[in-house]
Order: sequence, then C-alpha cells, then structure tokens
Amino acid sequence: MKRGRQGDGGGRKQFNGKNEEIVIQKLEQVWAVDGTDTEAAFFADISPAALCEYLKSHPKVAERKEALKNRPILLARIAMIESFDGHEEEREETVKKDGIDVKVKVKFKTPKNADMAMRYAAAKRKREFSSLSQIEVGEQGAFRELSDTELAQIAAGKKTPADFLGLEKKP
Repeated sequence: MKRGRQGDGGGRKQFNGKNEEIVIQKLEQVWAVDGTDTEAAFFADISPAALCEYLKSHPKVAERKEALKNRPILLARIAMIESFDGHEEEREETVKKDGIDVKVKVKFKTPKNADMAMRYAAAKRKREFSSLSQIEVGEQGAFRELSDTELAQIAAGKKTPADFLGLEKKP
C-alpha cells in the first residue's frame, strides 16, 4: 500500500486548520501598511512557506497584495497634494463691537503638514521624491579632499557633491 496524498483529502490542512478568511484579513492588514510577507505571515500566525504556496495558487490574492502594498505611497501622495491647499477650518472668536463682546465665526485655511508623507515617499521612492544626492561607493573617498566649508555647504543643501568633485549629477 502506497503512503502519501492520494487526493483523499489527507495531509496537513491549509494554514494548519486556521480560518482562511481571518488569515487573509490579517495578511491584508499588514500589506496595507506596506509590510513584508514575513511580517504578514507572522501577524497571521502562519509560516512564510505556507503564505508563499498560497499566493502561488491564489493569483487574485497575490494581485490584491500588490495593490494594498501601494496604498501607503498613494496616501502619502494625496497628503502632499492636499498640503498645497490646506483645509478649511472654522472657529469662534470674540471681538468687540461698539464696546460689546460679540462671538463671530471665522473661517480660515490651515496648511496641512506633509512632512511625514514626504519622508515616507522619499524613503520608498528615492528616485522620485528624495532630495539627497546619490554617491557611488567608489566616490566616497573623494570626500576626504573636500574642505570643511565645502562639506558644510553640502550638508546645508546649498551645494551637491557633484559641484565640488566633478561628478556627474544623478537624477
């Protein structure tokens, strides 16, 4: 008699018998914050190997994973764009009119802080959002030739290393 799987439903159950719907919900929570597959598997209490096999046999879930992993960068873009306009707020202020305190509603635009969104975007998409110059590893030794003044200008963002070292500026 042969041992092993014969299509009789034997063998280990997927996700060790955990509820598939709950596992997928947990995986999606992690992917929606740009978590790795290892982090998602840990959070869902499944093995990374089980997740890998599941994604291979469920392409729609793999597509959903990729879509969810783009969510944070899209939210960062939205926050940056909204920060240009700010948002409208309304508050009550007390003003004097004919010697009497009168409460009036004042509408004003408040700029939103896009700093965190920009930091996240710069970390995830360096070529598109980073304001830092990229220096190749072989070019680092050239910094020893720079004066303290030149290094200070680079650190302050007034100049780039390419300005002093004759390097090609990177996009």
